[in-house]
Formats: sequence, structure tokens, C-alpha cells
Amino acid sequence: MNSLYLPLVAGIISTIFAFIMLRRTLGFSQGSDRMKELSKYIQEGASAFLEEEARKIFLVAVILAAVLGIIFQSFKYPIVLLFGALVSELAGVIGMYAATRANARVAAGAGTGLSSAFKVAFSSGSVMGLAVAGFSLTGLAIVMLVFKSSFVFESITDISKAFGRISYIDGVMIISSYSLGASLIALFDRVGGGMYTKAADMSADLVGKIEEHIEEDDPRNPATIADNVGDNVGDVAGLGADILESYVASIVSAIVLAIFMKFADHGTMTESQYYGLIILPVLIAGAGVLASLIGVLVVANMKTKDAQKSLSFGNLFTGALVLGSVAIVIGIAAPDYPFKDSFIINPEFVSRWRLFFAIASGLIAGIIISKLSEYYTSDQYKPTRKLAKDTQSGVAINITGGLALGMGSTLWPVITLAMAILAAYWSAGVYGIAIAALGMLSFVGYIVSVDSYGPVADNAGGIAQMANLDPKVRKLTDRLDSVGNTTAAIGKGFAIGSA
Repeated sequence: MNSLYLPLVAGIISTIFAFIMLRRTLGFSQGSDRMKELSKYIQEGASAFLEEEARKIFLVAVILAAVLGIIFQSFKYPIVLLFGALVSELAGVIGMYAATRANARVAAGAGTGLSSAFKVAFSSGSVMGLAVAGFSLTGLAIVMLVFKSSFVFESITDISKAFGRISYIDGVMIISSYSLGASLIALFDRVGGGMYTKAADMSADLVGKIEEHIEEDDPRNPATIADNVGDNVGDVAGLGADILESYVASIVSAIVLAIFMKFADHGTMTESQYYGLIILPVLIAGAGVLASLIGVLVVANMKTKDAQKSLSFGNLFTGALVLGSVAIVIGIAAPDYPFKDSFIINPEFVSRWRLFFAIASGLIAGIIISKLSEYYTSDQYKPTRKLAKDTQSGVAINITGGLALGMGSTLWPVITLAMAILAAYWSAGVYGIAIAALGMLSFVGYIVSVDSYGPVADNAGGIAQMANLDPKVRKLTDRLDSVGNTTAAIGKGFAIGSA
């Protein structure tokens, strides 16, 4: 269990760099007094939403923790649940803080060129990305270190504690409680934030474009502030919490499977194999966090003329770094365990590299899904261009064409996931599927950074419009925002695919 200190250090490093990137973001110019004023309105709206939501979450979390404590007659599980919720909420608060203070800075940067604006937007997005990776991994490592006696090899066969007919294993309950706490925040932030942002967006469009026939983000429409607030609570805090929950759940599911494999193995699993299988997911997550940090720093310091190409390069670059670092972790820490699930290819071949192929299948599937999301949503490719052309025929064509494109775009990702599941299962059984999901999210720090970049760019366009800046500024922010819509689709693809 001492190996847990390595991912703990990786998580702390990622958290430290989240604050470094926050400081970097706040160092950029905010522009004119009018831009600062508009940004402050958005900050106040986002803070009000988070505060009100936090009150509701706190009430539900306390009730759930109390029920958990009463059922299992233990203080451990309620405390871990509340700790998991706190970790997830803190990551969202820090990411939101950065995003709502970067919008005016991106608009100001757009006045000097696309490269400057991109640098500000991505730097602010990386705060959320690095915070999600750092906080979640640090929290999980702390929980496992504090309650390490619950994961001791000899104790797994003892399931004498019971409630009714349900027998349970202490270590499983502890890490599952941590995951449940993260899931609780994701439920409120994703669903609540998502409903808020769409309601605010539609109301702003109905009042402005339909009733008053004025442009989007016109300063005469007070709903534009709510619309910009919604971008942050839905697509920064909301999707960030969603991916954090998927990330934690993917690590926890692999650990839980390893524990039950030990319980069901009837004494044939050795102590080193057991510890190797439960520590491996956390070590892989730690390697992915460090690889994500390198990818974020590379992209954040690029002088770019095309935001889409820079982000796509970062995606592939970070994925390659993760694959290399995972190979090192597998070579050093993975056990040679003989997986015995049915239909495994060549079951007599016992090798730790079976796990590498399972992880690689998930990672490659994630990258393929991200490229498919980019293809179907970017204005650089045929599907979106064709839809834009067909839309000139009328609103009905836009609605039916967009619906058809959306439905059709799910085919290849589903096939990709099916193939990844089969490849992972053929490599290392059910444990291979769990570890493949972790492989897909192993560079979560970069994924969330790319996703959080989008709402910041969108807000910057709104501030440029409301502050009556040069139309060239709005044109630049619209280019960044267009890429941001694609990155949002990529983030959703990772979150849903891994789940």
C-alpha cells in the first residue's frame, strides 16, 4: 500500500499547477472598465447559483450520510461520502472561479490577436482540468491510505459483518462511498447546471431574437447575463463534475473488481497479485495525471493560428504520453495474474502485458471517439458544412437535418465502444473492461481543460458584444467559440463513453 504515495504526489502536483495556471490567468489584462463590470455581473450570477445549489447538496449529502451510517452502523462510510462530495465541489468552485474571471481577459486578448486570446482561454480552462485530476486522485489516495487496514490481504475473506442478508467487504464500501460522494455532486451540477444554462439560453433568444429582433448578446437584453452565467454553471462546473465522477468511478470499479476477484479466487491469488491489482488503477491514474499536466503546459504555451489544430495536437500528444507512461507502470507494477474469464484469447499465456492491451483499447477508443466528435461538429468538415448549406432552405430543414445528423453521429462511437469492450475482455476478462474505462479517462486533466475552454470563449464573445468592442474582436471570439462547441462534444463523448 506504500505505492499509494506515488499517485498522491502526482495529485498534489496537479493541484499545485491548477493554482499556478489560475495565477497566470489572473495576470492577463481585463480590458476596459465596462468589460470588468460585465464580467463582474457574470461572476455574481455564477456564485449565486453555486451557493444556492451547495445548500441543497449539503442537505441531501447529510441525509444520505446519516442513512448510510445507520444502516451499516459505522462512521467511516458517511465521512468518506462527505469527503468525496467536498473534493468534487471544491474542484468545481475553483474551475468556476477561473472561468468567470477569464472571459473579459479573453476578449481583451482578442484585441491583439487569436493567439493571445487562445492562450488566456486555454489557461483558464486548464485550471478546471488540473483541479479535477488533482483533487480527485489526491482524495482517493488519502482515503485508501487512511483506511489501508480495510484492504489488507488477509481481511478480505472475512465478511462476517452483515445487514440482513447482505454481506459486504469494508474496503469496497469505503471507496464506493467516496465515489458516491463525487456522483452526488455530478448529479446536481450536471442536471441542475444543464437545465439552468438551456433555460437561460432559450429565454435570452426568445426575448432578444424573436420578440425584439436584436442580435445575440445585445446589451439591451438583460437575459444575456443569465445566458453567460449558464455557460459556466452547465459546461464548466457541470461537465467537469460529470467527468470527475466518471473518472473516480472508473478507478473504483477496477479496485472493487480486484477485491472480489480475491474473494472468489478460493485462495489461489497470491498476496503480491492482490496488491498489484488493487494498486494498479491508482498508479495508472497518477501516470495519466502527470502526462495530462505536460500536455496542458505544452498547449498553453503554443503560439497558435488555428485553435482546433492546437487542441487536436494536444489530444494526440497527451494520449501518446499516457500510453508510454502506462507501459512503464505496467512493466514495473502490474502482476502476472492468470485471468480465467471465458473467451479470453489464449488463456495459457499469462502476462502483465494483457493489462496493457486492455488499457490501450480504452485509450485508443477514447481518441477515436474524440476525432469522430470533432468530425461531426466542427465547421471544418463536411457534415456541419452540409447542414449549414441545407439550413438556407428553412427552419424545418435545419431541425430535421440536425436531428438526423445527431442520430447518425452515434453509430461509429457505439461500434468503437463495442470493439473496445471486446478487445479489453479478450485481453484480461472483466477486470480488463474496468481498466479500459480508466484508460479512456487516464488523461482527464487534458480532457476537462479542453472542455472548459469553450464556455470561456463563449463568454468572451458576449462581453465583446455588450461592451461594443471592435467587430473584429467578436469575429475572433466567435472562431474560438466555434471550436469550443466541438470541444464540448468531445468532453461529453469521453464522459459517456467511459461510463
